[in-house]
Amino acid sequence: MRSILLLLIGLSAAAGQSYCNACWEDLGMDSTACRCITWDDNGSRILVGTAVGFHYYDLSSSQWTNMDETGMMGRGVSSIDAGSTVPEIIITGRSNAFFKGYIDVSFNLGLTWDYMYMSNGGAFWALQEDISTPGKFYCGGISDITPGELMVTEDNGQTWTAITKPQEAISDITQAPDGTLYTCGVPYVYKTEDGGITWTAASGGLNPSTVFFSIAADGSDPDNLVCSDEQGMYRTTDGGAGWTQVSAESCRNIEYDPEDPSRLAAVADAGIVLGSTDGGQTWFDISGDLPGLPRDVAFCGEDHNLYCTTLYHGTYRTPGGFTGVTEGYSETSMVPVLSISPNPCAGTALASYSIPSAGNLRLDILDISGRLIMTAENEYMSCGLHNSVVRLPVTLSGILFVRLTTDSGIASAKLILCR
Repeated sequence: MRSILLLLIGLSAAAGQSYCNACWEDLGMDSTACRCITWDDNGSRILVGTAVGFHYYDLSSSQWTNMDETGMMGRGVSSIDAGSTVPEIIITGRSNAFFKGYIDVSFNLGLTWDYMYMSNGGAFWALQEDISTPGKFYCGGISDITPGELMVTEDNGQTWTAITKPQEAISDITQAPDGTLYTCGVPYVYKTEDGGITWTAASGGLNPSTVFFSIAADGSDPDNLVCSDEQGMYRTTDGGAGWTQVSAESCRNIEYDPEDPSRLAAVADAGIVLGSTDGGQTWFDISGDLPGLPRDVAFCGEDHNLYCTTLYHGTYRTPGGFTGVTEGYSETSMVPVLSISPNPCAGTALASYSIPSAGNLRLDILDISGRLIMTAENEYMSCGLHNSVVRLPVTLSGILFVRLTTDSGIASAKLILCR
């Protein structure tokens, strides 16, 4: 069985120069560990899921409200949306401190939460509102030792029911304008035309041995979709019967512009935001002056902007009518990137890292004075994404540092150990 562990999202490396006219406006959001973003069209808000809750941006007042739950572990929001008929309802797919997935729903815009469902599998990364049934949402989970689950609600999250799932792990869900539901994860891509009763593979030409992270459907043509796995992005124009690779960039999040399906945006593992103006056939860097590490993007049909949330650098927006050129654009990541979760931790943490080229790798744990405590990894590794479970000695507490040393460079992260 192949598992997807959480926090593969957001691993990236700085790509250096960008080649577009995108200028990103800083919205002044508090610096926090952001994970996901969506446009709440019913509530006129931008919702940003964080490691401990969520923030929302009121489009009419241009004000942020922080609904993070400080002092609590296991509250990381991997997916978020608002009730389609009651905007005060907020639905979240989460992961607890032990990497297990659960669904939390608030009926009063995050003031209080109701614990709706706990999974034996991993975090609920995927959340998709049904386009034709108000109050109906699908929520899919990745695997963690046991397979992830696929849940459905038809009452804005008040009750959830497990339905047949086609994969061991579901990392993303999208819905075509004809109602066909698509999932991606492990293995590849599947679709259902009857709400999940029966599933068929929609994976012509895709590699069944890779992990698929994201999939998005064209809102105007049910046959057009874009997806991404560890090896790049792919496009289909026949509902998944055949896919063509369109980029060598692995992307964690892909979004169509709801007003103009020829425009798409994606967050790449290279630490950049990509854009397309031809329906996903070609892609260019639109990172522009965006600071920090991008985590997720969302188009807003209300103010016609593209929003991007970052890790610890807040949320930004740029006009949805971005343009760019592909000339000079490099899809090669240049430096390693390291991420630690949960943080703070109680003794066991997951170190997730991306390295741009194969080579020798060493993962060290240091105390606050720089003294070596332990070496978690010391071996030759292939390029791409990797994970290491770090089990810390019971005698330790306080602030530690995790240092990743590779042939391509060094990355480090602070780790808070709470006993």
